[in-house]
Amino acid sequence: MLPTIRADVLVFKTNLRLKKDLKRISANISKEPRIKLWHVDTADTDKVLRIEAVDISATDIIQLIEQAGYQCAELPDE
Repeated sequence: MLPTIRADVLVFKTNLRLKKDLKRISANISKEPRIKLWHVDTADTDKVLRIEAVDISATDIIQLIEQAGYQCAELPDE
């Protein structure tokens, strides 16, 4: 039996608002094999980006989003 790999959930505040914004960051995110799932809640005031990933840091995610020209900051655990 294969071992289960647990994905970490990372949550960020962004300035992603429109479909074109999501399409633009999608190119960067899809190149990162450690990211398994991602979603942006554009209806939330913080435009929350939630990422499920394995063995990746919040800093790595922030760099990916900022490389696409957007703001990104990790939200603290509540």
